[in-house]
Amino acid sequence: MEKVLPLIGNLLGADRFCLVDYYENTRHFDLVFFGGYPPDYRFALQRRLQEMEIEKALSTRDPFYSSVNPNFLCIPFYFRDILEAVLVLEGNGSIRLDEEKREAAQIISRFLGLFMSSTRLDVNRRYLVDQNDLRRAREIQLNFLPKQHPKTCLLYTSDAADELDGVDLGGRR
Repeated sequence: MEKVLPLIGNLLGADRFCLVDYYENTRHFDLVFFGGYPPDYRFALQRRLQEMEIEKALSTRDPFYSSVNPNFLCIPFYFRDILEAVLVLEGNGSIRLDEEKREAAQIISRFLGLFMSSTRLDVNRRYLVDQNDLRRAREIQLNFLPKQHPKTCLLYTSDAADELDGVDLGGRR
């Protein structure tokens, strides 16, 4: 994530960003990672979550702007029906999404929602990547990603690769 999030922010025209994780069982948002802010800014960002209005992500999958501060663009990361996290982009001015950037934001949302979901699985925390399983994992991912963008990413999910048939990548069977 350390390398990917700055690239996403740059692609969408953000000067700063933060990734906010969502814990469904406690309905709690927690700041996970940030960039473009001073290194000691974590506490201030955690306090600013309310200003970012990230709770709106519970009711929409589309990117949205904060009504409190229109310089915040929030991109919810969903996997199926579960909110996994929210990427909040902040610009010195407002960040505008044209049609191409909106489509990119939706693909990013879907992919990173899948990624965030897969990192929560215990099986993915215990085992290292088996290079022989990457091809099978890629086939499973292609079935999930939008058909018009078949070459967007490769994500290894050991649960899916080990048990190929009938696996729900979200870990819920």
